[in-house]
Amino acid sequence: MTNTDNKKEFLAALPIFLITFFVMMLDGYDLQVIAIVLPKISEQWAIAPAEFGVAQSAAILGLGIGAAILGPLGDMYGRRKIILTTFTITLISVWLTAYTYDLTTLTLARFGTGLGLGAAVVNVSSLLAKHAPKKYMALTLTVAGCGIPVGGMLSGMLAPQITLNYGWPAAFWLSVGVSLLVLVLLFIWLPNDATKAESTQQATANNSKSRIQALELLGASYRKTTLSLWLLYIGNSFLLYTIVSWLPTLLTAEGWDLAKAGSMIGLFQTGGLVGSLVVASMMDKWGVRRSLMTSYIVAMTSFTLFLVDVEAFLWPVLITLIGAAISSVALTVNALSANVYPNHQLAAGIGFTIAAARLGAVAAPIIGAAMIAAQMHIGMFMGVLLLPAVVCVAALWILTSSTRTTSQV
Repeated sequence: MTNTDNKKEFLAALPIFLITFFVMMLDGYDLQVIAIVLPKISEQWAIAPAEFGVAQSAAILGLGIGAAILGPLGDMYGRRKIILTTFTITLISVWLTAYTYDLTTLTLARFGTGLGLGAAVVNVSSLLAKHAPKKYMALTLTVAGCGIPVGGMLSGMLAPQITLNYGWPAAFWLSVGVSLLVLVLLFIWLPNDATKAESTQQATANNSKSRIQALELLGASYRKTTLSLWLLYIGNSFLLYTIVSWLPTLLTAEGWDLAKAGSMIGLFQTGGLVGSLVVASMMDKWGVRRSLMTSYIVAMTSFTLFLVDVEAFLWPVLITLIGAAISSVALTVNALSANVYPNHQLAAGIGFTIAAARLGAVAAPIIGAAMIAAQMHIGMFMGVLLLPAVVCVAALWILTSSTRTTSQV
């Protein structure tokens, strides 16, 4: 293919890339903003922060259900129709969040937010994979996925100031406004799908194939690989979502104001974005095992320094390093799966690993809430996270020691 052909493919895919990036960015913002405004909601409703664990998990649970149940409907009824419908569900749910008045309504609104986002993200990613230049597909999907940490960074930068000046509902109104603009772009830029009959036929074939592959992943040939890979990403998701769910609450309990506490989320997400790019480049030179082990050494060292009560002026540095280490592992699922599964199992391997990781993500805010209820200070809280980090290291070691491509990882 000539450079001219590559350029034409890139320009044709650009609108889909942009809407995918924007949807990912809203995903990152909407999932993060609740943790930042939680101290203010807690204060206004006179409810202890620890009582919000289920409400924080609701959006993550909705993401998993939306991706697993609503997402595949794009294959059957057309991705354009499903994206527009589910993104509208998210927009309405975020708008309703600003008018919630108790834990029940907040939990329902957060669940709706995740439900719509889960399905929308799956389908815009599928569209981008279909239309991206084949030569740069992996790079295109990776860069589009960076919209999630960018959204988290914007949440940490903007939400605290908006909340202090206009009240916590305004942090959600900002998301509604941006979502309306993105919805207009979706109407304009989303391409039409194949006919319903063609889509239904393809979906049936894919579903049948997925069931067979799921059984193979847990068969004798791949069981050890699959279970250790799942354990790695369950543990890493637990670490990631425990921190992003409760970091602002921990810092405000230490006497930090909301703006400063919220900015730490921005640092955490910035570290994640930079760390992911660094680790991706390291994997090409060092291999997966050495690169990810390095990430966990950085994370565990930082957790230990919190545990020994390091001076508070170093906390921003440690939070940034933890973000770089933990987030970089979360974004390596595609690369690591490619090293441990053969090509005919790769799609199923990635999909089921992401689904398994949701278990850790859903459990994180709830278990974190129990730690908050136990009145753990930030040092003890971070120290406890050493345990799942050790589990991740053990899972990574077993995985890379027992797979068919040990020499490559």
